[in-house]
Amino acid sequence: MRLMRFHQTLALIAGTVVVPAASVGSLWAQSSNAPSTCGHGRVVLHVLNDTDVDQRILVMTGGHAVNLGLLEGGDAANFDVPVYAMCSPAQLVVNPEGEGVAYPLGKVTLTPGERVDFTIEKDLSESQISID
Repeated sequence: MRLMRFHQTLALIAGTVVVPAASVGSLWAQSSNAPSTCGHGRVVLHVLNDTDVDQRILVMTGGHAVNLGLLEGGDAANFDVPVYAMCSPAQLVVNPEGEGVAYPLGKVTLTPGERVDFTIEKDLSESQISID
């Protein structure tokens, strides 16, 4: 596996770090060969997109960005988090369609058997995460 250098072109906007979408996009394809570090089970990520913009939902962990899918504005959906994105610190990230930037919104450690509720607010700094 080759190491990719993640450019530190980060800006702080309203308490949220903004990452150029091209940086995240180049990592999307690298998710399937990341090592598993914990047991069996699944994590369900329930996402409510309370914005008018379609959002790409990602989980970043261990230098990998896992593209979970696209969620239309005003919609909700469940996503299964792959086992290799569990049991280590992870960052939930949204990439609004057409904006060219990705917004890391919350750091969590995901454990098999959990359900994570993630609400994307219009003001991204007010987005909420809860774990059951």
